[in-house]
Amino acid sequence: MAKSANRGKGSNLFSLEHDAIRAILAEANAGLLARAESLAGALDRMPAVLDSDELVERARRFRAQAAAAAEELRQARLNDGRPFRDADGVVKAFFIEAEARMAGIEREVRRRLTEAALRAGPSAEPPRAPGPAASAAGACGTLPEEADAPRAAAPSAAQAAAAIPLRWEVAGFDRATLDVEALRIFLTDAALLAACRKHLEENGPHRLEGATYRQVAIG
Repeated sequence: MAKSANRGKGSNLFSLEHDAIRAILAEANAGLLARAESLAGALDRMPAVLDSDELVERARRFRAQAAAAAEELRQARLNDGRPFRDADGVVKAFFIEAEARMAGIEREVRRRLTEAALRAGPSAEPPRAPGPAASAAGACGTLPEEADAPRAAAPSAAQAAAAIPLRWEVAGFDRATLDVEALRIFLTDAALLAACRKHLEENGPHRLEGATYRQVAIG
């Protein structure tokens, strides 16, 4: 259901009944879910140790059934979720051009500010903070005894530019010379595992120090 156009910050324009969606999914996919429950129960009855040719063959057929059920569930998820993905695409398409335009403006202004700050360099003196008297005047109006005092000059362009805060960011890297060891503590386990798997594909097992290997059944 669409909500009122009078939106507060962070409010959702569309409201979906999640419980109703779950109920519809459960009803439409009752057969697949029942099949999954049946296979889960069969696993509980399966011997933990496969010590005969018959058990190995039955396990192979069972694995194939579980894989087929998983694929059916995946296809159902994709099919049933397509309307939501399509709707998400409509929303993204509606906003993406305006978002990209504003992001481009922000980047361009940031570039000009960066150039101004770098041109000013460390030699340009940033504007000084106002003293106590100036602060009081700003808060309470001009003090009577200073009514005829000359106003402080506005900061120059160089001073204003020197006051622009700057931060460092990584602009790029050279794979050949990058100190990967220094980055070790910042690499996630997922990133390291992905790299280990690629190394396995290219070089085979037991050729990467620090990695452990195991064999798994294909089918």
